[in-house]
Amino acid sequence: MEKLKFKISSHLKDLIGRDLVTDEFIAVFELVKNSCDAHATKVKVIFENIYFDGGENAKITIMDDGKGMNLRDLKNKWLFLAYSAKRDNTEDADYKLKSNNIKRYAGSKGIGRFSCDRLGASLRILTRNKQIDAKLETISVDWTNFESDAKKEFSDISVQHETLSEFPDKDFIHGTILEISNLRDSWDTPRLKKLKKALEKLINPMQMPSDNNFSIELIVPEETERDKGCSPFEKINGVVKNKILDTVGLKATKIQVTVNSEGVIETTLVDRGTEIYRVIENNRKNPNPDKKTFHLLKGIRITVYALNTKAKELFAKKMGMKSISYGSIFVYKDGFRIFPYGEEKDDSLGIDRRKQQGHYRYLGTREIIGSIEIDGEYSGLYESTSRDRGLVRNDEYNQLLDFFIAVVLRRLEIYTIDIIKWGDDRFDRITKELVHKALSPDDVKGEILKLISDMTKSENVIDVAYNSDFLNIINEKQDGAARSAFKSINAIAERTNNEELRKSVARAERHLKEINKAKRHVEKQSEEILAKNTTLSSQNLFLKSDLTYDATIHQSLQHHITHVTNAILEYSEICIDSLQKANYPEVKEYLNWIYMESQKLALVSNYISKANFKTQVEVINADLVQFVKEYIFNIATTHSKKIDFKINSIENIVLKTKFTPIEIIIVLDNLINNSIKANSTEIEITWKAEQSGNAIMKFRDNGCGISQDDLPQIFNYRFTTTRGGGLGLYHVKEILDGIDSKIHATSILNKGTIFEIAFKL
Repeated sequence: MEKLKFKISSHLKDLIGRDLVTDEFIAVFELVKNSCDAHATKVKVIFENIYFDGGENAKITIMDDGKGMNLRDLKNKWLFLAYSAKRDNTEDADYKLKSNNIKRYAGSKGIGRFSCDRLGASLRILTRNKQIDAKLETISVDWTNFESDAKKEFSDISVQHETLSEFPDKDFIHGTILEISNLRDSWDTPRLKKLKKALEKLINPMQMPSDNNFSIELIVPEETERDKGCSPFEKINGVVKNKILDTVGLKATKIQVTVNSEGVIETTLVDRGTEIYRVIENNRKNPNPDKKTFHLLKGIRITVYALNTKAKELFAKKMGMKSISYGSIFVYKDGFRIFPYGEEKDDSLGIDRRKQQGHYRYLGTREIIGSIEIDGEYSGLYESTSRDRGLVRNDEYNQLLDFFIAVVLRRLEIYTIDIIKWGDDRFDRITKELVHKALSPDDVKGEILKLISDMTKSENVIDVAYNSDFLNIINEKQDGAARSAFKSINAIAERTNNEELRKSVARAERHLKEINKAKRHVEKQSEEILAKNTTLSSQNLFLKSDLTYDATIHQSLQHHITHVTNAILEYSEICIDSLQKANYPEVKEYLNWIYMESQKLALVSNYISKANFKTQVEVINADLVQFVKEYIFNIATTHSKKIDFKINSIENIVLKTKFTPIEIIIVLDNLINNSIKANSTEIEITWKAEQSGNAIMKFRDNGCGISQDDLPQIFNYRFTTTRGGGLGLYHVKEILDGIDSKIHATSILNKGTIFEIAFKL
């Protein structure tokens, strides 16, 4: 039997070269990746003569300081068609023995050499091995020689080799220089800018080995002068940096899901800097064939940010472009990017196709940015030979797609869309007025606890951690969610025999009981006060002509009661925490505050008690200036120890007029409470008489101030810049309007706020 052999046409060069590396940017990336694989710490990508003489003498030079090659390497590796020493683990055999270091490679297909062909028709390689006394070797390749006659065999076409005695660059000691000429593309400013932005996304710094200080520098001498007048975002020359890590910051919601080498899944959700939960799960194959499984996935880390409006604004400011123009979910393997994932308008992961099924239920590429990081040592995920086709479509790839949607994206959506409602301020579409302030984790504690409770019911859950601060302040709805979460977490502790987790839940349950005990006590006091208020209403005291007690005052009193009871509850919780930590001096301080707030509650009760109601709400004829002074120094200073009060008069004026004491007290208390919320340490009240006989009271604090956007709205019903109910200033204006007086506010951020009240006499 006769044995036959394949003959290899010279045109095979195109089939495994330019037909696979179809993009000039990907060609540059492949050569940069080869430099990294050669243990380089620096690689320079240089463009010369791209504008001179129409670009006929243009040249691309890629220079690295890696381990370089000797003549044996050139013959047995570089000139060995489609062979990759990286793939059979012989690339760094000597290096591994010396350093005991295991390196995973960015390239392993053996097609990097043909990226040179994609960029230009002529190639000159200069390379020197890192070994002592190594020689400088050079070979020259004319790729057109392989294209002229398809009948020529590949091995019959020669390349030129030479050993040089002089080095091309004084700074070149070892490494490889690729000089590519007869370029196949015209390189201009827009294309170079695009290349730099693409190079910025090429490397994932979080996934690079810790000992690999690898940098890329783009050098275009003909663009140096232009760069001088450009913003940092538009400059072409310089070291390329991936700035995405510190771009989104604390403004976004982030989920990070890892599958370790053992297949264990860990999910961490962080919202604007606050860790919400962390869950660890087994990743077993489900015996039910209809259920999705992820048992083939190992060595995967996925990080995704849901971008609210503020995060998008921050991104544009730091990156000089909108997030949608930058890209969405990038895929990296061993630190280097795989195309086309993350490209603008690319939907290889099916994110936007899914969003079309439920526009308001799902996140799309416009709302998210992040990365899928693959550790090549464990994963069965391989890059396609065609460098713009992404990963090979195998079982591991299909599981990765399902995992990304079902575990990563869905968990992020449940929190971002269902719980915090996108985390954005909401405005009326027609009036553009603020309808609802953005929800923070503190606003949705009950929903978060229920979410954790639901997640921990799965038998696959090994461990769970949650933010204990969620239990500091809890309402009735959150109470049930907390108890459900405790039950589920306790079940995990029992199942895994985790004594520390069990103790943590027990502490939280005790804490919750103490909070509820204090809460019930305060609610009982509030009910008694409101009962007295109701009794008074039934006696028709509002019908007397000299009284001004109406629905506005009733709502204001309830507002005051809420202020005081919430303060007592908050101080009680801090006191309980301090007792648990044995911080007795702090306990004494907060008990004193609780005592003072209780006095304030009694004072409010006194206003509406049957015995004193008439005298407090009856119109009196007295000196308003003196009344305010006495209230501030006899009452307000008792409850606001951290505020330094000052009362001044431009002249010694006496403002004798008719007014209702409770109305003036409500006005003063609301202004003082707002100053306290604004972290004020000083309040100054100044009086001034007008020629008309009216009087101006100027109330000034040194708090954080109010933004110019919010200032026109502060007297609107339910508008608030804090976590309050938005009633205080609304009631102030209502009261003053009722006595034909006017209030005006001015403010400077971080310097304070001034309220001027013109009392009509």
